[in-house]
Amino acid sequence: MPENLPTYIDILSCGNGQWGGLGNNTFSTFQGNPVRVKNISGLREFDEREQKLSPIIPHTISVSPTGHVLLSLDTQSRGGPGGLGRDVVAWGLNHDYQLGTGRRSSLNAPMTLERPEGGRFILARRKTTVRDLSGRVWKNNIEVEQCAISGYGNSVVYWKTRYP
Repeated sequence: MPENLPTYIDILSCGNGQWGGLGNNTFSTFQGNPVRVKNISGLREFDEREQKLSPIIPHTISVSPTGHVLLSLDTQSRGGPGGLGRDVVAWGLNHDYQLGTGRRSSLNAPMTLERPEGGRFILARRKTTVRDLSGRVWKNNIEVEQCAISGYGNSVVYWKTRYP
């Protein structure tokens, strides 16, 4: 493949889209052929190291059995010194407020989550002291990161330790 052609990464989905879980900007009851997920397919960002545009790669995806999706984008690895974390997008069923938008309406296309105090919701990574359930110090200066996961009618963001 010629090197001067731009590289893109598409996210594809198929199945039940009744509550917007396909992310293709429609509420369709069934989709047998894969369709592009809108707003996150084909994204690119400037790579500080390579000094060129590079595709934004999905880092994690979590699909709930009840019809909503959380996806984190790897916007941290090539962000340079100002790279804060990973952006989180959500779409699909939202009857129980599981998307974290503050509204109950379902989303048929991925939407960047917002913090209550304003600004976009970014999964963070940092070094900290980790304590056990009794409050005793387990280890100091451990790298931890936030992770987002979708469950049965809910979504959770939690901290986990990172091992080299």
